[in-house]
Amino acid sequence: MRVQRDIAYHHCTLLVDTTHASVSRYLRPEGDYVAFETSSVGSVRSPVTSLAESGCIAGGPGAVAALKRNMADFFLAEGDRVLDAATPWELDAVKLRQSFATSRHRCENAPLFALDVVGAVAADMPFFEGEGRRPTRGDAATLGEAVRKTASKDWAYAMPSFTSTVLLSGSELRRRLKTLSVWQDVASLCSLAEEELLAVLQRCVLEGSEGLEEMAAGTEAGLHLITTVEHRLVTSVVVRRAASTTATASAVAPSSGSSGGWVQRCLSALLVGQPCDAAVEGLERTGDTTAVMQGLVHEAGSLCLDLPDLAGDAALLMVTRVLLDVWRDKNVFDIAT
Repeated sequence: MRVQRDIAYHHCTLLVDTTHASVSRYLRPEGDYVAFETSSVGSVRSPVTSLAESGCIAGGPGAVAALKRNMADFFLAEGDRVLDAATPWELDAVKLRQSFATSRHRCENAPLFALDVVGAVAADMPFFEGEGRRPTRGDAATLGEAVRKTASKDWAYAMPSFTSTVLLSGSELRRRLKTLSVWQDVASLCSLAEEELLAVLQRCVLEGSEGLEEMAAGTEAGLHLITTVEHRLVTSVVVRRAASTTATASAVAPSSGSSGGWVQRCLSALLVGQPCDAAVEGLERTGDTTAVMQGLVHEAGSLCLDLPDLAGDAALLMVTRVLLDVWRDKNVFDIAT
């Protein structure tokens, strides 16, 4: 749902005989959030079912075609009665069903008409206001204009500000590092066994956040990446230490934890003030990495003293790519094309 002035835009999907399990993944939030805060009004979720599951129609092959035929016949047979009613929602459904049962035979040879939505968009068909409304400033005048407007990033992100929290655990950091195409080359450059290099880089990231020595025994150290977005722009990135065993989804961001150290400074320098769907030059799109590398070395300081200079730079660049990947993947901040 989207609210615009006095009109609330609602949407629903009519499930005919689709199984609930096959659409369940679309009914959950996309992001892998620990917490998500916003001032907007939350949506009201309704029970999900289908016409077949609820016993309204018979399921199986041909269910959709039969429903379309029934809907068309009902419109042709009883449409005028419904449209002419002052309060159509007060019509007796039982009487309508009885009337339709005796009148639908008149529709057997009636021609069917369909709205060509694609053609209407291409033809830029104008809107006609109903219910006594008048177009207001900013409203789309044509169907094509409305489609272009709602497909734009400005429209998609014209919403109240929000703050999301995602988790990077130590085990996920190690796993993602090992999947990078340059991992083997960097490990060779460092003259370290893979597990030794992973341990060095994990310390570089997690011990760069103050207070990790306070973590309880038996918990896995990690980082909470907390991002605030206002009208598409990233306005704040805060990094706090976290125990992944306590990272359950909630509506409120975790308040405890220490400063994110170089990781927070680095992500803030790369992301704050930029659109959340903009690729970072030199890291997520082709570009000169010299300036990025200088900034990373400046922010990270001497956290990788165990590595030679060249190997340390390559490892730091690799770690930063993982940090960005986690931030973007879990927040679903897809890069604009």
